[in-house]
Amino acid sequence: MSWPLPLIALSVLAVLAGCGGGPSPAAGDVPPPITGPDGEPARSVNLVLPGIDPDGREAGDVSLLAHRGKVVAVTYFTVWCVPCGETLPRIARLAGELPQLDYVAVSLDDKPGKLIPAFAEYTRLDPDTIRFAIADAAHRDGRTPFGPLRAVPVTHLVDRGGRHVETFYGIPPTVYLHRRVLELSERD
Repeated sequence: MSWPLPLIALSVLAVLAGCGGGPSPAAGDVPPPITGPDGEPARSVNLVLPGIDPDGREAGDVSLLAHRGKVVAVTYFTVWCVPCGETLPRIARLAGELPQLDYVAVSLDDKPGKLIPAFAEYTRLDPDTIRFAIADAAHRDGRTPFGPLRAVPVTHLVDRGGRHVETFYGIPPTVYLHRRVLELSERD
């Protein structure tokens, strides 16, 4: 059986037009899906830990929920870690430059109240650009809301909606981090 040429042409046009009943969105109209560091869809995370100020005094709880609407960098660190001593000031300076970025540094040290003041002074951290939190036992055992803690420093990037979108081991590249914060600031 042979198909008439006009019927074949109409069939091809129907397939090419799609079955959606309306025009397809242009490529720029649909934002790419937000993915996490593992390539899977980004998942919401929350972090609630006791806060400490750079002088070693209690400073109320640190909660990621309080930072919704802003991009947040969360770094796990220890005061004896040399790369941590470079990471925290770099990201804190970036947070000072970018109002869209909040910065939380989670201390894994045994006595952060005694160690953080000297560390903050030595690294010349601006207390207005960083919020310190004290890791609980689960965090010190490597169980974090971001997944297993494998090394320090490790910095997790959380978007404005509270989703974990990226992880950096070691000292994160600040130029890339700057660009990434701006990208995430424009997305929901």
